[in-house]
Amino acid sequence: MKTIDAAKTALESIREARLAINQGVEELTLKISQASDKKRKLQNKTLSLADYEHYFSNEIKMRGERYAALWLGSRKSRSGAAGIVPHSSMRWSEFESREAGKILDEVIAPESLGDALCFLFPETIQSKLMSCLRDSQQSNWTSQGDLDRAERMVLVQEAEEEEERLKHERDQLFHQLNEINQALQAG
Repeated sequence: MKTIDAAKTALESIREARLAINQGVEELTLKISQASDKKRKLQNKTLSLADYEHYFSNEIKMRGERYAALWLGSRKSRSGAAGIVPHSSMRWSEFESREAGKILDEVIAPESLGDALCFLFPETIQSKLMSCLRDSQQSNWTSQGDLDRAERMVLVQEAEEEEERLKHERDQLFHQLNEINQALQAG
């Protein structure tokens, strides 16, 4: 009788442990969903004009840097038998016969003019186009969102980290549940 009572007590303890683990899994799943919703709401907020200006400024800078790299990279002869030779290493007569009159071919090509403008006049492009956007009657930008871009990015990162932490905790509970189930099947 004592053996049966002990077995019943052990089974009851196992059932309670499984129930507690399942309840923990459900609670963590709800919290994961809430963290995911928080992240999604932050990501779905409307882009403010200030946020747009930040991205616009970064793109102007990136395209200007790309043009600078093109300009520096084009200072090499591609017409020599020896392959690519920097203009600074060429003999005058060789440069005169192969490169003179072609110095700007690569960097003033139509496909690179947008980048060239971003390199040569970044402040003017930023100022003029943003003024046009601000003054336009067709512009429906919010002047400022409830959070700026940097704050929103921090909150999204925090929500992602919380979501990952909760998923890890839930995975640990699943692991415990699997261990209990394997122990029951082994017995």
